[in-house]
Amino acid sequence: MRNKESQIYQAATLRGIVDLLDKGPASMFEIELIMHLSHRMAKRLCRKLEQAGIICHPPIHGVSPKNAPELRWKLSDAFLHGKIEFDANDLSREA
Repeated sequence: MRNKESQIYQAATLRGIVDLLDKGPASMFEIELIMHLSHRMAKRLCRKLEQAGIICHPPIHGVSPKNAPELRWKLSDAFLHGKIEFDANDLSREA
């Protein structure tokens, strides 16, 4: 089980990623650099946000995600239109 400090840090970092993407799309490298995260941590947190429907990659047709060049994350249309609520504290508690 995660300790409380870890959950608070993760929630703040999730909010930071969403704030960053609110200014415009960003690559994984940019997220790592600006948020001072390791690649592993940035990837895990972006996956959580993607599973929650808050962020997404623009669709690339005919190319698998593994072979695609550095994709830029962006806020999803559903999140921007208020169809998805973002609660960083709840999201940080999920496994």
